[in-house]
Formats: sequence, C-alpha cells, structure tokens
Amino acid sequence: MTTLSTNINSYGNSAPFTIDASSIYTVTAGCPCNNNNSNAQYAGPPVGVVSKIPFDGSAPTNLAEVDGSIGGIAVDAADVYWSTDTTVWKAPLAGGAATTIAGNLTNGRAAYQCNGCGGGQSQLSTSLALGPSSLYVAVDAANESSILEVAK
Repeated sequence: MTTLSTNINSYGNSAPFTIDASSIYTVTAGCPCNNNNSNAQYAGPPVGVVSKIPFDGSAPTNLAEVDGSIGGIAVDAADVYWSTDTTVWKAPLAGGAATTIAGNLTNGRAAYQCNGCGGGQSQLSTSLALGPSSLYVAVDAANESSILEVAK
C-alpha cells in the first residue's frame, strides 16, 4: 500500500473521489471553525476545494474552490465535474475557471448554510455519473428523488 496524499479533507466529513488514468480527483468542503481564529463564528455556505492528486506521488493541485455542501464528483478526458447541494459545476483538468452547468437542484429550496463550527448536513444529497454526451445527477431530497440528465 502506498499513501499518495494526506490531509485531503480537514473538515472531518466524507470526501467523494474519482480517478482517471493518471490521478485521483476529490472534492471536500465543510464549515470552518472559529473563522480562521478571529474568534467570530463562521456563517455561510460550506467552503472547500476540488483537488487533483497524481498517482506518481507528485504534489496535489487545487483545481477549483467550492462553496456549498458537497455531493458527487466525476471526471472525463477534459473536465472534472462536482455537485453541491444546489448546483453542478465543471472545471478544466488543465486549469481554469469553474463554470455552472446545472443549478436549482433544490427547486428553490435554500442551500445549506453553516452556523458556527461544524454544523449539520444538507437536506439534499447528489451523486454523479458520466455518459458519452451527458452528465447524470441523482438528487435525493426530503420530498423528492430524481435523476437529471444534463448536457456536458
């Protein structure tokens, strides 16, 4: 067994990941505690990062910042895709800005917000799967469950 990277998730919750031929991709987010030691409680969406961890042991790369309660992650030859509790995003594997490819996954329900340290979980969970020309998003909310097809 070989450890490729450590401390990939400093928020203490699950870290979805996926792989391609050369790297692991992970998305992590959580509620910061103590607002970076300024003694003010953090309030707002969970924050985090999408990271690329090469199999060859070289240093991980942060591909994008995340705002929201994380869901799933998927990768194809050009982009990495991830979901939060309200939105599906993508960013180029070569680097560049993240773009929204689907929003309003909650049908207007407000996104999860941190209120101090830790916090709970979103009332919505999402997972992703890739097809040849589409991204499929499984949405599981308190009153609704569906699979959405989104053009890549």
